Amino acid sequence: LVCASALASVEAHPHDQAIQRVGQLIDLGKYDAAERFAHGLLPEIESLTGSDSLATAALLDHYVEALQLGGKSSLPETLELADRALAIRESRLGESDPLVADSLFRKADVLLAMDSYALAGDLLSRALQIYESSPGSDDISVARAHHRLGQRFLHTGPTRDAEWHSALAVGIAESARQPDELTLAETLTGLAEFHIHSRSGDYRATVEPLVRRALELRQRVLDDEHPLVAQSLFLYGWLLHDLRR
Repeated sequence: LVCASALASVEAHPHDQAIQRVGQLIDLGKYDAAERFAHGLLPEIESLTGSDSLATAALLDHYVEALQLGGKSSLPETLELADRALAIRESRLGESDPLVADSLFRKADVLLAMDSYALAGDLLSRALQIYESSPGSDDISVARAHHRLGQRFLHTGPTRDAEWHSALAVGIAESARQPDELTLAETLTGLAEFHIHSRSGDYRATVEPLVRRALELRQRVLDDEHPLVAQSLFLYGWLLHDLRR
């Protein structure tokens, strides 16, 4: 019996660089370019490895991420591609593999952008359970799942759940065995958004250090033109204006 992780490695290896290129374009903030590259690459990967291969699922996951980050979550094809990637991985790997959790997470991102908070929350809870129970999972995946659950409850309540998940995400990202500055910046931003939304306590004094630190982290890792840097600059500028009022 070949273990799932070994199968994934063997199957994806011949096309790994091409698929990784989509992820690299996403990391650079070039979402439209990543979408176009994934769209053109998909027929080739399907022809070479099969329409239900793990390589195809990996490419679909990147394709969905590019569409979602590019503001195209509402397109029917985005959710269809997310469903397809998830179905392939569940069929090939079972329901408790970390790669399945990655696809659950990706589909949840699309649903959050579509304001389908309850459905997204169910998928994120399942992904979190897989991440926490899988020996090979890293702390960063757990932190990101808690961050997204915080976003889910921020829009629907209860407020205490939004705060708990958002704060826990920051704590896990801070103490991760393999730190990821961009994930930490993302969780810091999520916790800041909770305080801005809830206006609890002296929220201004609480929020400014969170937003400033997230901006500094993103500026240290990313180019000035990256969309995430622009997002942090906008939020920090809005906050400074709010503080003067």
